[in-house]
Amino acid sequence: MASQEMVYDSAHSIDDVPANFREFVSRQKNITLLREINELIRLEPKRFQYADGVFSMSNSSIKWASFIYGGFSSACLQASIKFCKEQECEVFFRLISYNPPIYSTRQPLFDVFKSNDLLLARKLHYLELELFNIRPILTEEPSFVKSFDQFLNNMDQKFCLSRWSHLIDYSKFHIAGGCLLTSLRNNLFTSSGQDIDLFYKGPSYSDYLECINQIEEKLCQYFYVKRNICVGKKIINMRLFTNSYISNLMQQPDFIDLQFVFIKNDYAPDELLTKFDIDISQFSFDGKRLYCTMAAAQGIRTGTMIHYGLHDDDIDFASIAIRIGKYMRRGFRLLYPVQFNIKRFDMTPLYISNKCFPLRIQRTGNAENELSADLLNHNSNSINDYQYPSLTWSRNYDYFHIQQKFRFKLLFGFEQSDMFDYF
Repeated sequence: MASQEMVYDSAHSIDDVPANFREFVSRQKNITLLREINELIRLEPKRFQYADGVFSMSNSSIKWASFIYGGFSSACLQASIKFCKEQECEVFFRLISYNPPIYSTRQPLFDVFKSNDLLLARKLHYLELELFNIRPILTEEPSFVKSFDQFLNNMDQKFCLSRWSHLIDYSKFHIAGGCLLTSLRNNLFTSSGQDIDLFYKGPSYSDYLECINQIEEKLCQYFYVKRNICVGKKIINMRLFTNSYISNLMQQPDFIDLQFVFIKNDYAPDELLTKFDIDISQFSFDGKRLYCTMAAAQGIRTGTMIHYGLHDDDIDFASIAIRIGKYMRRGFRLLYPVQFNIKRFDMTPLYISNKCFPLRIQRTGNAENELSADLLNHNSNSINDYQYPSLTWSRNYDYFHIQQKFRFKLLFGFEQSDMFDYF
């Protein structure tokens, strides 16, 4: 049976916790990940390594801590919901996705439209301003819909939701990512190449393939469907041509792309969203309700975003910039760590990012297949997002020790210069 997402219900919040969030955090201890690390190295010894307390991926500059900071474990996240309206806790929830991706973080999801104040605008907290600098935007700040019906109407106008949603088995798939944020926005057109990602949450890979075949059979009764496969059969794209007649198709093809993604068996939506690289993309739709992480809600409330993979290695700058630029064009200001050299980031030549990423050509049976180029180059979803099934969004990386700095600023109001030398 597929694991279930952790949906917050105030009637079942945990009472056996301290009365103050700062005290709650002070009681939490670090949790070792050595068992998980050793198991992964045993399975893939050429890809991963562990030395001097640091877990890393071969041929990569990225290194992860071998533990979870006190307070950021799944059990602590569930308990901390009691404090979710405290400002320090709101900042805390924005930092969860810095957890090492080897740890399958579980966190509560929130029904976006169940609470009237979940998306209520707020100013940045002093802790956010001490941890991050702000990159301004030239576009208009975003405004958002006020009701679930308005969200559905936007989803229908932008992605023809009503024409295909009833054909999806939402017990096995959920929609997640940028298309949901787009549909929350008022007066925002879809970006070129934006698709709809449907992530599998069922019991097995064979069931995943069977479900897709069943969905395709239904879709073909209403649309001309062009199916493409990438990364084995872990990503299956179905392009639905929404034209009514051949004459319309000849004049201008209209289509939407449904992208079905298999990560692993029994992958719950909350586990998946935690590993998204940008906080404001952490939304999930199950056909009936729109859910989000608290991090996504705080991004909406402040009009800002955090990219969890931002670090100082220039080989990743181009791919990171594409992701950031996508959301800045939607009106969100970037919060970047105070130690990050934004001027160097801006002035780095693009070709530098080719150093460790040779051109990958995806071969399929269809010579006219357009999916490979789209996945490698378009602005919404890079193939890199899915290439490591065991470390989804593996480039989430606490390079600037944000979680540890948060703990020390929260508990003691300062940080020591030598506290961050464990890498």
